[in-house]
Amino acid sequence: MNGCASAGKSTLAKAIQELSEEKFLYVGIDTLFGALPRKIVGSDQKVEEGFRYVIDPKTGDLIEMKVSPYAGLVFSCLLKVVKLLADNGLNVIFDECNFYRELIDNYRTLFAGHNFIMISVKCDLATMEKREKLRGDRVVGMAKIFYQKEKDFHYPYDLSVDTTSESPFANAQKILQLLKEKKTQASTKNN
Repeated sequence: MNGCASAGKSTLAKAIQELSEEKFLYVGIDTLFGALPRKIVGSDQKVEEGFRYVIDPKTGDLIEMKVSPYAGLVFSCLLKVVKLLADNGLNVIFDECNFYRELIDNYRTLFAGHNFIMISVKCDLATMEKREKLRGDRVVGMAKIFYQKEKDFHYPYDLSVDTTSESPFANAQKILQLLKEKKTQASTKNN
């Protein structure tokens, strides 16, 4: 699943886990943030070796997120972990905030041979900003930065769901139905 921060990816993943007859592991970008040492995540100038939020000193708004080579390496390893899980026959839901086509295209190559689908998780900006503030564990402004990137990103997803007004369970049912259809197509193709 790919979508902006606070678009509802984690909630949707949990709904899929609850509704599915199959077992799914959930690995999300938030998992990685939780694994990073707190001292290398933040807005302090000393955070150059990790993941730094650049705050406008005049407005207090988040204007940029900088990823150091170390943090970039950690993020690239997460995809390898997901691949290892899938290669061992486990169903995996992976969520991401990634709006770089070459990286997304790599997913299709990396997961060739698996029942792999790309889901776009969308939400209107006002709702994401509200969620961002309510969560309390987010830097306010992340949703807006990702929303701006997503607006210019056009990708042929297998399915797009909108969490603005659609329930997580309704969206999860759409995703599970698509997975079922893809599995049926794959088994028909192999016979």
